[in-house]
Amino acid sequence: YPSAPKKVLYHATATSNMWGVLSRGLVLPWQIENELGIIRRDHGRLGRGIYFSENPMDSIRYLHPSETSPRGTMFLVVCEVVAGNQYATSKELQGISAPPTGYDSVVSTTRSEDDLSSFDFREFCIFDTNRIKIIGLIEFGVIPDPNFLFPPVETSYSNEKEEEFDDGENQEIAALDIDDILDGTVVKSVDIGLVVQGSPVPLSTVNVVANITDMVGQVIVLQSYHSYCDEEREAKFVFPLSEGCAGSY
Repeated sequence: YPSAPKKVLYHATATSNMWGVLSRGLVLPWQIENELGIIRRDHGRLGRGIYFSENPMDSIRYLHPSETSPRGTMFLVVCEVVAGNQYATSKELQGISAPPTGYDSVVSTTRSEDDLSSFDFREFCIFDTNRIKIIGLIEFGVIPDPNFLFPPVETSYSNEKEEEFDDGENQEIAALDIDDILDGTVVKSVDIGLVVQGSPVPLSTVNVVANITDMVGQVIVLQSYHSYCDEEREAKFVFPLSEGCAGSY
């Protein structure tokens, strides 16, 4: 809708949803349920669409500070919206998946406009993602809590002495064996893991902690290696990453 009139509106979403919003944009409730398998229990007071407000302070009412950020981080998505022919209502229209015939969107009237209205402020419900363009993102937080503690990360890693491996079969746990679980984007001739003078160091144990949020995953890998060298050697660690991935160490 390049020539259609546009409104700058605000959309509130949970911090845990932001990776998904930035990677694929805003999606309709039925897309979330059918394509992602996420069950939506709140279908909206104006229908099964994407909601916006004219005033960011109204959108903030739907936000909750992040529990994993010392700043209590929250986000507002700023969008250009083509609302088109708007169906104004003072009553709730829960359950509808499209605007009434002849209209492009649904907008609520407030109690200041209609004494019988169910709404305190104007909300826009859009049923077509082609009418929405993300143009900005507002990040903000509440007053920091000096007593804030990050939630503990539980792992199965143990500092107990590990059982020693013999020089036979376990020395065959080499980097090339890992190729069986890779997606093929890593060149198989590259030694992966801890390498000393071009030779891989045998891998003893692996512990993995994963946190999946929407379409993004954070994975922590704890690896233990056993060196059979009697003297100090310089080693390097080679970690395979496909395109589009990021890592920290």
